[in-house]
Amino acid sequence: MKKSKFITDFKDIPAPRQKMPELPLGERQLNFKEVELGFTEEIAVKEAKRCLSCRRCIGCGLCLAECDQKAIEYDQSPESIKLNVDSIILAPGFDEFDPNRKRELGYGKCFNVVSSIEFERILSPTGPYGGLIMRPFDGEIPKRIAFVQCVGSREEMLGANFCSNLCCMQSLKEALTACERIPELEVKILHRGIRPFGKGSESYYQKALKQEKIEFAGAEISGVEENPESGNVTLSYSNNGQAQKEEFDLVVLAVGLHSSNSARSLSRSTRIRLNKYSFGSTTALSPVESTESGIFTAGGFNAPTDLSGAVTQGSAAAAKVAGMISSKRGKTPSPPGGEKQTVEVPRVGVFFCQYGARTGGDIDLERLKRVASQLPEVEYIGESLFLCLKFGREEIQNRVVDKKLNRIIVSPCYRQTHTALFENIAGEVEVEIIDIEELNEMEGDAQVKEKLEVALANLKSPREAEVKPVAPAALVIGGGLCGMTAALDIANQGYEVHLLEKGKKLGGWLQDRQYLLGEELQDRFQGLLTGVSENEKIHIHLNSKLENVDGELGEFKSTVSQNGKKTMVESGVIIVATGAEDYEPREFLYGKHKRVITQTELEERLHRGEVSASSVVMIQCVGSRNVEHPYCSRDCCRRAIENCLKIKNLKPKTEIYILHRDIRVYDFSEDVYSEALENGVQFITVGTDIAVRDEDGVTITVVDVDSQKEVRLKPELVVLSAGIVPPAGNPDLAAILGVSADSDGFFQEAEAKFRPVEFEREGIFMCGLAYSPMSTGECVAQATAVAGKSGLVLLKGNGKAK
Repeated sequence: MKKSKFITDFKDIPAPRQKMPELPLGERQLNFKEVELGFTEEIAVKEAKRCLSCRRCIGCGLCLAECDQKAIEYDQSPESIKLNVDSIILAPGFDEFDPNRKRELGYGKCFNVVSSIEFERILSPTGPYGGLIMRPFDGEIPKRIAFVQCVGSREEMLGANFCSNLCCMQSLKEALTACERIPELEVKILHRGIRPFGKGSESYYQKALKQEKIEFAGAEISGVEENPESGNVTLSYSNNGQAQKEEFDLVVLAVGLHSSNSARSLSRSTRIRLNKYSFGSTTALSPVESTESGIFTAGGFNAPTDLSGAVTQGSAAAAKVAGMISSKRGKTPSPPGGEKQTVEVPRVGVFFCQYGARTGGDIDLERLKRVASQLPEVEYIGESLFLCLKFGREEIQNRVVDKKLNRIIVSPCYRQTHTALFENIAGEVEVEIIDIEELNEMEGDAQVKEKLEVALANLKSPREAEVKPVAPAALVIGGGLCGMTAALDIANQGYEVHLLEKGKKLGGWLQDRQYLLGEELQDRFQGLLTGVSENEKIHIHLNSKLENVDGELGEFKSTVSQNGKKTMVESGVIIVATGAEDYEPREFLYGKHKRVITQTELEERLHRGEVSASSVVMIQCVGSRNVEHPYCSRDCCRRAIENCLKIKNLKPKTEIYILHRDIRVYDFSEDVYSEALENGVQFITVGTDIAVRDEDGVTITVVDVDSQKEVRLKPELVVLSAGIVPPAGNPDLAAILGVSADSDGFFQEAEAKFRPVEFEREGIFMCGLAYSPMSTGECVAQATAVAGKSGLVLLKGNGKAK
């Protein structure tokens, strides 16, 4: 297998091969001494180090022999391919920060200093230690672990003055997982402000705060030392101005996320602009549109984002492309409804994953196998250590042949990531995927059996399936930013849209919000409103309410009440874009004192240039992160800081204080935070005990958490950063649609990571603040994403919407 032509002389190999010592020529005569003397210990070590550091192909040919798919070609040469396309989507992702650039933190020098990516691999059951948490230095189980946050993020000196969004949640998850596996473990998270990101993140943070063995400390790291004997690492850091030193068994560096290494070359070849951090240059109201027409960007290329955000932006970019090429799309005729072929006798195989049973907690695999055996159609029941790996998939394929199976049910550890892997595993054999945890959660054997019977009912081969007609129209509930965006993107794909709005006019909160990330929002709003109003495919229903929904995916029949008159709307899909409402403050003298206003009211005054106060205090988290509304409203901190800067522009000498529990600005809004600090805005960390009294004006008394000193302020203006709350009508709407709401009152998605805009009920989607508090850019991306997913359904329809 090994051939000389496969051995390439790479120019970037770190060091040349060590030369083999040889017997001098004069000593080789008239004897049988070996000419090659062999490596000395010193030379052997050098050669071994060279080999280990090379990490390049040496032409052994083993990978070629092992690859059954014949995907490796040693002599393949680069080639250029020319494609004629109508549009381009750029999604090269991002790269993690190289902690070697922060050598002062000990990475690369101390064995027991690892990156968060490496620690994630250590935690993994398929990682280097099989999921057992061990120190690289000596293989010992650590008793004290430190997490150092913001490594490579929020650092202007590194050209990375942005928040990487994911690092805090990653550390929280890794810390909680480590504590579960090592009961006596102590964890300390050294941070510059914890910023949980994504739906449900605040509850995760609160869970970590309640964990006695996890301690949080605001800190700036000043030094790292390794004990050469024990391998322990001593961190020197400042906490509230106090210098401290602590020794840990293991230190985890939470590395940030930077733009892809290919970003600049892509920018040059496509002529799109990048922002100053080399991410894609987009705006909040056009989150996937580049600076060049026809070129769209998605995922980590735009900004650091989590998995659900990347999935959403990918769908959004695809929807934009679908709108561009809709005129070129051909019609695919639907087969006549009800036509069926001969039904073959079901022979079903059920396969369980042992790894999924182990990692899913207390899963009784024998019970699941026993229940599955009670189904008359089941001919074979099997299990494998890892169904997703090569030997597991081969086991399924072999049993399909041996047992003559024509349908299989696969129960892996995680359905969302494995569906595509198993769908085409056995040719034309139909596959149904069920999470093994989902099966185990069923209380009784009867419920497990019922779940398996439902899976069997879904296993219809294409010859048996009845193709149903699809009404080529969408029903969008909510006429705010998301509703209008989704409606316009669907209409641009060539489909009819019915846009329902309960109020007298479209716009939602856009009608009141004057500024957004420096853009004149009202100009953009008017452009969007005009586009929706003038599009002949969009039918606007004002003063309307959804009364009832019948039918299923492709053929929903919805009863809509408009000004007391009921009409029937047929649609292939339904989109929920009902948004959220501003919290109406009941605290801090709001409504009782004229000097206490909300951020929305402040923006109205700023728009008119009527702010004259010489001192302003802003209070964050009003109506958020409390017992009634335990989530973070996400947009309040950025909005408050931007309004501070607008006040400074009008009156530079104005004293401004922001009372906060922690400042949460994400990705590139960090620049706005830095600008506010440079302009003299004072940020005071406080608890939940804020006293606001009417004493010859307004008097505010708080305790500064950092200094533990009481602060007394007497501002001329108090601005409350009120959060958002789910509409009171969400439970009623959920009941009409047959979908679920979450514990916070927002709508519950089908799956958080891979199906964030879908309900469990097929054909119904959600977007924006109906899903969860999020930024404006995320709202727009979700709206466009649901338009793309709707287009996939409506593509199967024929004729005109009724």
